Amino acid sequence: MRHWLILISASLPLCAQLARPIASYDIRATLDADKHVISGEQTLDWVNDSPDTVPTLQFHLYMNAFRNSRSTFFRESGGQLRGDRAAEDGWGWIQVESMKLEDGTDLTARIQCIAPDDGNRDDCTVIEVPLPEPVKPGAALRVRMKFTTQLPKVFARTGYSGDFHLAGQWFPKIGVWETKGFRRAEKSGWNCHQFHANSEFYANFGDYRVELTVPSRFVVGATGELVRRTEDAKRGTSTYVFVQPSVTDFAWTAQPGFLRFERMFEAAKQTTQEELAAAARLHGIGIEDVRLSDVKMIALIQPEHAEQTERHFHALAAALKHFGLWYGRYPYRTITVADPPYGAGGAGGMEYPTFITAGTSYKAPADVLMLEIVTVHEFGHQFWMQLVASNEFEESWLDEGFNTYSTGKIVDRVYGGT
Repeated sequence: MRHWLILISASLPLCAQLARPIASYDIRATLDADKHVISGEQTLDWVNDSPDTVPTLQFHLYMNAFRNSRSTFFRESGGQLRGDRAAEDGWGWIQVESMKLEDGTDLTARIQCIAPDDGNRDDCTVIEVPLPEPVKPGAALRVRMKFTTQLPKVFARTGYSGDFHLAGQWFPKIGVWETKGFRRAEKSGWNCHQFHANSEFYANFGDYRVELTVPSRFVVGATGELVRRTEDAKRGTSTYVFVQPSVTDFAWTAQPGFLRFERMFEAAKQTTQEELAAAARLHGIGIEDVRLSDVKMIALIQPEHAEQTERHFHALAAALKHFGLWYGRYPYRTITVADPPYGAGGAGGMEYPTFITAGTSYKAPADVLMLEIVTVHEFGHQFWMQLVASNEFEESWLDEGFNTYSTGKIVDRVYGGT
């Protein structure tokens, strides 16, 4: 089940505490930059935190939405999303090569594609795996998997364009077991929707450790903190290790041309005592409870957009400050914003935990605030839905609704409106 953060009243900030992990991943992946293929293996540690005995596992294979024109996503969308069109020669897919339990029990032959929403036999964005022994309440399960992901040409929040890669929804991702009565569920079972034309995503909190091996000429950005980078001169590759506790997803990007910049959001310099006192009075709590945390801001910028770098950082700092004062301090140590290149617009304007993609153009006049609006908005999803942990698929108003309102308030406050 998801961890919900409680809104004590409409005027109180969110209690931005890290949630107990339910679905944690240790992933090792290698990018073939010429074929745009990711070869991966992962260990999933899943905890049955429900009172139910769970007989099967269900996983999202989101990338299979792009494997042919008969998937539910393509049937519903006609190959279009947000004004972007899928390339006719740009298919993508994901294949689970093997699945085993910790004791060596091989589940691979048990994997079956299912279509719980519409019965589409040509859709394989959800798989189900019957277990040899059900998972009892409170028990944990460790599953080891190998998988291959072919990225599509950039479309619908993921893919490649030239040597730019954005890996979103790229690994086998377990669904959410919901017990009867949770979010009005009529019976216990897996909440594991197919990938639809207007889908968003829903997952448990977990701790992530991800090793990414890419050609050494690539610059990499991802969810979480970079804790180690090693070089293999013989193979010409670099391996990055990112770690992030208590998030619902992991995404990453890689491109040789990125310019990488860092700035620190220093809370003591960004907020005044008067602002902290005002926030404390507004919420009826002490000043110490509204103090914000320092956050490393990382920007991956296209060279032709270098002069816009400080605008990205200013927007991130504004969002960290005002979301923090209004809804609770941002609890993570980093936030990364990636600027997709020309021709990869389908990868722009998207949110993942501690990692967002923005959107701009070669010439973006300072009085045209699209860059700022997109950056603030995508950061806002760190609160709506990430920290609040709503189901974007079924309850979009708790995500886009609250976040759009919050974005407008910040843009008005910081930039004087649009």
